[in-house]
Amino acid sequence: MYRPVRAGAGDGVVPPSQGGEPAGHGRPRVGVRAGEDPHRGSPQAGPSRSARHVLPGSLSRVGRTPRAHPEWVMMADAGVPYAVIARLNDTDAKYVRDYVRRRGEVIRGGPAPVPLWVHDRPVPRPAGYADTDRRWRARLAQLEAFLAEHHRRPHSPRNETRRGPGSEWALAHWLTTQRSKHSAGKLLAHRVNALDRVLPSWRVDDRAIENEAKWRLTLVEVLRFHQEHGRLPVGTRGVEAREQALATWLRNQRVDHQAGELSAERAHWLDGQLPGWRHPGS
Repeated sequence: MYRPVRAGAGDGVVPPSQGGEPAGHGRPRVGVRAGEDPHRGSPQAGPSRSARHVLPGSLSRVGRTPRAHPEWVMMADAGVPYAVIARLNDTDAKYVRDYVRRRGEVIRGGPAPVPLWVHDRPVPRPAGYADTDRRWRARLAQLEAFLAEHHRRPHSPRNETRRGPGSEWALAHWLTTQRSKHSAGKLLAHRVNALDRVLPSWRVDDRAIENEAKWRLTLVEVLRFHQEHGRLPVGTRGVEAREQALATWLRNQRVDHQAGELSAERAHWLDGQLPGWRHPGS
């Protein structure tokens, strides 16, 4: 603030009014330099000192409109108080708060979460907060321990009597539930990734694995019969029960293939191992 001094020759200070005329009516007030606006108190040649020190884009003391400050949103999300942001930018804390609330959604690229759990100093979750993944992660840990101990998938035979929590039957049933949810598109992506890491073949049903194993074992028996007799098994009367069963299995493969129900993988195996399997009597 300018401090008035005694008027002297050449100092550019106008002496106080004489005769009781109020300052500002035809005469500058006391302590105003020549060239200053007597009603504003700021030099006409340039901005005041306070205006010169306002950062670009902040809320100016002379009423300039501030520009966007996306870093304010990032700082606020990181836990920096509004007062600190305002002090660093030489602006008002209320304006910073209003700006973050008004522009935060757009700058973040979408609706801002109501509780910001992820920042430098997260607020502890309430004691009654439901951790929906806790029980699921426990089941996954049980599956991982079972695989490490038994080196196979858990099974759930119908005659199993031990079906309590932690049993092999319960673990196999849990795995079946995950497959059902995945088929319906209701299994969360991070759970799918966790199952892929622990058991890459978890999507395949136990019954499908058993059926595929039986199918390939039967194919091996047909190949062995073909090597021993030089022909494919036939289902005529008087043949042995073993050949009759193999001929029935081979006929079922032809029926499935004609109906379009034979998988491409099984057709590839048959074509590679039994070139004449599609034609009876080969």
